[in-house]
Amino acid sequence: FNEEQICAFMELCNSTNPGKHLTSPEYKILFERNGVYITENNTTKSEEIYINSEEELQHSYSTAIGTLEFQIHNGTISTKEIIKEPTYAYFDLDKVEFPLKIRNIQSGDRMKPFGMKGCSKLVSDILNDAKINSYEREKIPLLCDSNGIMWIIGLRACEELRVTTQTQRVLIVKTLCP
Repeated sequence: FNEEQICAFMELCNSTNPGKHLTSPEYKILFERNGVYITENNTTKSEEIYINSEEELQHSYSTAIGTLEFQIHNGTISTKEIIKEPTYAYFDLDKVEFPLKIRNIQSGDRMKPFGMKGCSKLVSDILNDAKINSYEREKIPLLCDSNGIMWIIGLRACEELRVTTQTQRVLIVKTLCP
């Protein structure tokens, strides 16, 4: 960091605005509600992972926050069988449009979160509501189908692909944390 950046750093230390950052060619300093983070300035995004068909769901896929495992359940599923933890997501497989894609969050991403009756919301607003800082946001992947975002992995699933009493095939996605 040069002298000008150090002065900007000192100014930000006295600021009450979270989410600000300073960057150098090698490092990034993030100012958040719960502290200051210094990280390597890794400007390269994670590689996008494509899952082109149901057959490819038999594999596990590594992401920044863990490994994703997919399972197909034929037949209806009761609410008692649904594991209500952030590491699990359930989708009506007959509504899912392949290919699936695991990718990073992009500016302007929107989804229709479960429970919002079809209203869309910016992913950035969902993350703000969950009080997820910008350092952690960079690590959170999205699971998408060809129609849009299915799941902010570990946080919110979409309304359109939710499992109902009419669902005949359920796609169960589980995150295994490293």
